[in-house]
Parts: sequence; structure tokens; C-alpha cells
Amino acid sequence: MTVQLTYDADRHGIAVKEPGHRSVALGCTYHGPEIEELSAGDLVATGVAGCMLFSIGLQARQDGLDIKGTIVNVAFTMTDV
Repeated sequence: MTVQLTYDADRHGIAVKEPGHRSVALGCTYHGPEIEELSAGDLVATGVAGCMLFSIGLQARQDGLDIKGTIVNVAFTMTDV
């Protein structure tokens, strides 16, 4: 699997996953909330939450529990360091 990120201009880019040619538009929200696309930070937060939820889902299935419909909300704050 590979992911290719192409910068297209003005703090925007397109990430494409191969195989499958699935894509997602990315923006840099660090430079202002007017960017509507997902940011790299959004994807990291979503990835961590997804990994945790999928792990919980595997354990729930082994224990005979149905967690279908479970929702995880992720909140984070951008800071200048």
C-alpha cells in the first residue's frame, strides 16, 4: 500500500491511496478555520480514534457483544509551540 500526497496550491492537497485509487482532499487548518477540508491533524486524530474503536470492536465480538453504532467524538486544540 502507498499513499501519495500532492500539493495543489494555497494550503490544499490531495492524498491518494494505492491500490484502489481512493482519495481525500486535505487542507491546512493551522492557518485558519476557513479551510474546509480535513487537515493532517484531523486525520491523525481520526486514525487514533479509529484504531482504538476497531480494537474495542474486535474484543467486543470475541465477548459476544454488539457495539454497532458506537460513536467516538474527538476534540483537539491547535497550539503554537
